[in-house]
Amino acid sequence: AEARDRRLSHSVAGTTFFPDAEGMKERMRRNLMEPVYSVTRLYKSAGVFQSMARSQHFENLTLGVITLNSLWMCIEADANPADRLDQSPVAFQAVEHLFA
Repeated sequence: AEARDRRLSHSVAGTTFFPDAEGMKERMRRNLMEPVYSVTRLYKSAGVFQSMARSQHFENLTLGVITLNSLWMCIEADANPADRLDQSPVAFQAVEHLFA
């Protein structure tokens, strides 16, 4: 244990690698004891919309839509010949309005 402590507090140019090991341990313990942040703790406890917002299916659907929108932006940037939406082909306008 003593050799390990010497390795951990190895000094380079007069400064130690871990200047305050006990303080670091204490901060780590406090961080581990903190509850994990979840916005759902701020939601009401009853009702249809809070239930929907807490649903794993809703979260997956939301992430799916975000992914599809990201892919669409890549496709649209490469394939749309127009600079403005009102000058774009109808298919590009329709998909843009679906994501809006």
